[in-house]
Amino acid sequence: MSKLEPSEIKESVKPTPTGDEFMYVSIPATDLFDQPHPGVRLNRHKFEAGKTYTVRAEAAIEVEDRLKKFSIEQVRLLRPNADRKSLNEVNRGSQWTSRSGGVNTLEGGLGTLGGPNDKVYTVDF
Repeated sequence: MSKLEPSEIKESVKPTPTGDEFMYVSIPATDLFDQPHPGVRLNRHKFEAGKTYTVRAEAAIEVEDRLKKFSIEQVRLLRPNADRKSLNEVNRGSQWTSRSGGVNTLEGGLGTLGGPNDKVYTVDF
């Protein structure tokens, strides 16, 4: 095999397969924890771990997307740090945690939550 020159290497866009094309989909045998991969279910079809399938392009794209999402979730489980984006979204939508940086307890009654000019509303569930 001959050596490629820099002028011969060009960036290209990955071709988008049409619905009539077939693609190979390989399901990994193990997950990130070296446990057997659970596989992918797509409607009535089950793609089992450690096997390669030939499927229509739209199904292959969906299976690959589910494999990526599964891997992302496993990586998230491996990380010891908290998901800051999710915590910030919770704090932004919650009056109780955003005011003081933590959850307020009601040990002193509802009067301890607001100031003299604040109104405190209670909701019965």
